[in-house]
Amino acid sequence: MFYVSLAAMFQLGMGLVLIGWLSQSVILFLLYWCFCVCLVCLMLLLAVYDMLAVRQEQTNELQRLREQVFGDAEEQSSTTSTDADDPRDSGEA
Repeated sequence: MFYVSLAAMFQLGMGLVLIGWLSQSVILFLLYWCFCVCLVCLMLLLAVYDMLAVRQEQTNELQRLREQVFGDAEEQSSTTSTDADDPRDSGEA
């Protein structure tokens, strides 16, 4: 909440400072808003990049965990099946 109120105060203060400067020329007004739009687009692109990076990281971590869990399970099952003595093969009749 603090940051929202701080941003609102900053915007209001800059609006009061820039209102005279931006009203002098249409070109300055358009340049200002083009700059604002460019900043918003940059933030959106960074958000999408971050989202994709997190998704890739989660996929890699999930793959690593699957290999760790199922790889250990396969190793244990293969050693258990070869080391286990079959009572039918004991030779006692």
